[in-house]
Order: sequence, then C-alpha cells, then structure tokens
Amino acid sequence: MIYISSSCVRHKYIRNSIKDLVEQGYSNIELSGGTQPYSSLIEDLISLKKEFHLNYRCHNYFPPPEEPFILNLASPNKKCSRKSLDHIKKAIELTEKLGGKEYGFHAGFFIDIPVSEIGRPITPQSILPKDKCIKTFYRNVRELRSFTDLNLYIENNVLSFENYQRFNNSNPFMCASREECLDVINDLGVKLLLDVAHLKVSCNSLSLDFSDQMASLLEVSDYIHISDNDALSDSNQKFIVNSQLFKTLSKNKELLKDKTFTIEVYSGLSDLQESLQTLEQLIQ
Repeated sequence: MIYISSSCVRHKYIRNSIKDLVEQGYSNIELSGGTQPYSSLIEDLISLKKEFHLNYRCHNYFPPPEEPFILNLASPNKKCSRKSLDHIKKAIELTEKLGGKEYGFHAGFFIDIPVSEIGRPITPQSILPKDKCIKTFYRNVRELRSFTDLNLYIENNVLSFENYQRFNNSNPFMCASREECLDVINDLGVKLLLDVAHLKVSCNSLSLDFSDQMASLLEVSDYIHISDNDALSDSNQKFIVNSQLFKTLSKNKELLKDKTFTIEVYSGLSDLQESLQTLEQLIQ
C-alpha cells in the first residue's frame, strides 16, 4: 500500500490538508507534522475517514501539540523526555481510535535542538553523554511497548553534511547508519521505519556506501518513506525514473515486495503525482 504524507500539502489545519489530498484522488493518508491543533481535530478525522473511506497512519509529530516542542525520547532533560513520551502516548491513542495498527516516530538526538532550528542547520553545541541518551531512549521506548499493542516503528534520522561539519565531524543523532538502526530495533524488539532519503543524506555525510546500507535495511523494514534530495540535505524533492535513488532501489526490487510506502514530496502536487507514478512503476 502507498500512503501520501499530509505534509505534502500546506494548510493550517489537518482537515484542509486531507480535503486537498482527497481532491487529488488520494485515500491513503499518513498524518504528519505541519498543522496546528484545534478543538474538533479528532472529530474531523473520524468524519472525513467515514465520508471518503480513508486509511490513516499517524506519524511522529501528529497530532500537533498545543505548544510546539522538539520530540526527543533520548533527551536527558526530564521535561523534554516526559513531553515526548506523553505526546507519543496521545498519538498511539489516536491511532487506535482511527483503527490503525502501527505508529512510527523518529529515533532520538544526542542534543537538545531549539524548535526554531528543526530541519535546519543547527547551532553547534556540546553533544550530550551518548550512553545516558541511549539509556533514556531505551527506557522510554520500553514504556511505550508496555503501553500499547500497536506495531511501533523507529525512523532513521538524517545527518546533513552541514550539520556534520558544524559538529566537527561528530554525529549528534541516533540511528543515522545501518549498524545503529539494527542495534536499536534488535535491542528493543521494535520495527524500522526506513526513510531512504534520510539514509541517502546520512551515508553521504558519513562516507558510507548508500547502496550497501540500503540493501541491508530493506531486508528488515516493511515500512518505507520515499522522497529524494541532493545527498547534502533532506529537501523532500520528487522521486523520478532513472535518478540515483531509483536505480539504487531497482537493484533491490525483490526486497520491495509486500511493503508499505509513504511519499513525502513537498515540491508541489505535480511532483507528488510524478513520484507516485515512479514508485508504482518501480514496485509493479
């Protein structure tokens, strides 16, 4: 099944994002960040689901919190850690209410990122003790596993080339490479949400073999996020035939069977449609 991220269109409220995607002919929608909270959000989701026969998945920073914050389950800051845990529990409860069976969220960070810098070059700061961050992340994920029977997915982070340089060739993020991803999912008994665009950028920054890393992670993941970029930063560009990403995925076509995909292309509706056609061609 192929989902379309609600972040592919820009609206203040999720109901308008959904209506926009429905008008384009999409009925499988991954609910993600970028919108604002409002009182009838859940009622609208249920109503639209019934009216248009929609399938939903909730992802990471959805539903939108009342006050913006950085979701980081690895933060040693108890306030941030608790807010992150509480947010994901709300997302899990919403997923269950909407009839979903899975929920995916990002791996943690070894820094506390200001809200204003998420998705942008980050002001250099000291990397927090990694052992402490990993311990915090593991404890929080184990609590979530006890909280729900949903399939939980952890998404690999993206390490841009600029951020890698800003941190003096150190990695301030969990799960940027194959080995880190495998360690986490094996230790915690959760699944991997493989964002191939994140992996492309991180491999370039860390001088890793993208094709090799991709093949290994496709073997263990059944939930894939799709978009493309220049390998320097995660820009959510369209996915096209004969691109490097297309060719790399084509080498592993057998590993793409029976997986769920979400397209995360933010460069316009025509690019979104072209990306969908490219993905359908790839997996047919």
